[in-house]
Formats: sequence, C-alpha cells, structure tokens
Amino acid sequence: MVTIVVMVFAIGLGTSCVEAQGRARRAAAGPSATDRARAVELYEESSIAYRGGEFARAAALLEEAHALYPQAVLLYNLARAYESQGEYGRAISAYERYLAEEPDTDDRGAIEARLVTLRQQVERERDVPAIVAPVTPPPAPDDTLEITGFSLIGLGGAGLVAGGVLSGLAASEHATATSPDTTQRDAIDADMRARSLGDAAVGLLIAGAVVAATGVVIVVVSNGDDGSSGMASLRVGPTGVVLGGTF
Repeated sequence: MVTIVVMVFAIGLGTSCVEAQGRARRAAAGPSATDRARAVELYEESSIAYRGGEFARAAALLEEAHALYPQAVLLYNLARAYESQGEYGRAISAYERYLAEEPDTDDRGAIEARLVTLRQQVERERDVPAIVAPVTPPPAPDDTLEITGFSLIGLGGAGLVAGGVLSGLAASEHATATSPDTTQRDAIDADMRARSLGDAAVGLLIAGAVVAATGVVIVVVSNGDDGSSGMASLRVGPTGVVLGGTF
C-alpha cells in the first residue's frame, strides 16, 4: 500500500515538472503568432479611440495589448493616454516602465523632463488649499461704504474675467500638448505654457473672488440696519472657486 502511494506521488510530481518545463519553454519562445496579431489589432483600436478622445478606452486596450505582446512603444502610448485623461500617477508609472525597457531611447531627456512636470502636478493636486477670509468693513459713512463696496465688486469681477481668459488659454495649450499630432518636444513646451497660464489664472481667480467678496460684504453691511460685520468664505478646489458667506 505504501509503495502504491509513493508511486502515485512520483507520477504526479513528474507530470507537474513536465508541465512547468512546457510553460518555461513557451515563455522563452515569446508571444505566439496569435498573441502578436491580437496585440496589433488592439493597438490599432487604441489609436482610433485616442484620436476620438476616448482616452480611458485607449488605455485599457493598450494595457491588454502589452500583456499579450510586451513592446516598449505600447507603454509610451499608454502613458500618453493616461496623461490625456488626467491620470497623472498612472502616466508617470507608464513612462517609467517605458524608460526601463528602452533605456537608450533618443527621447529619454524629453521624457524625464515630462516626468518632472507630471510629479509637480501630482504634488499640487495632493494638497489643495482652503482659504477663509474674514471681512470687516471699515467705519465710514453709509454712502461711502456702498460706493467702496461696488467699486471692489467691479474690481474683483475684472480679476475673475482675466482669470477666466487665462484659464481658456491654458486649456488651449493643454489641448495642443495632448494632441496626437503634436511632437513630444512641442507637447512638453505647450504643457509648460499651459501650467504657467493655469497658475496665473488660479491666482487671478482667487484674488478677484476675495476682492469681490469684500465688496459684497461692504454693500450688504452699508445697507443693513444693525451694522453687523460679515464673514466671506472662499474655497479653492480642483474644479474652481466657490464663494459663500454670512452677513
């Protein structure tokens, strides 16, 4: 009985070894012709999806293609797809994997510069500040307060308009940077301009909102019966500026 058990175990172990050796030989031989053909189809579908603005679908197709046929160029395209949909963390990972597989690529310097920009973007988005600005109107005659308030509202509105214009320019530069027709170096330059314009736009939007909020508080207080002071709150988030307050 013991002999039979040992023999069965030995046969099973031998079968497992044969299967493991078969898998090793297939891995060493590389992707099959079927896998390579399927990877090419997925790559072509991802190109169509990317040009159509379906960045998430393009990324999913490229991930599948790379799993079947691990080519470095698929990782580069994957990084562009993730970056275009705002998935900066995944874009960084894909660019790093690309450089690891293609350490001697001619675009290494440009891609490393791109990685610096993306890491800075991730850091900026990680800690979005919240600003609460208490506003106490200065003592002055009611008419003067009201005029001052409306003047500040107008000045703040001008700042918001200027911020909106810069935001539109930043969006235009970002579109150029993420366009599939833009070269890598031009994309980096356009992205730098987009981020500079975006930072300036955020500054103008914050300043305009604070000034406008001060004007609103002054106007409300100058027309109130109890002369109470007001509190304006300004919150800056990834999607814009939100203004609120109590009077």
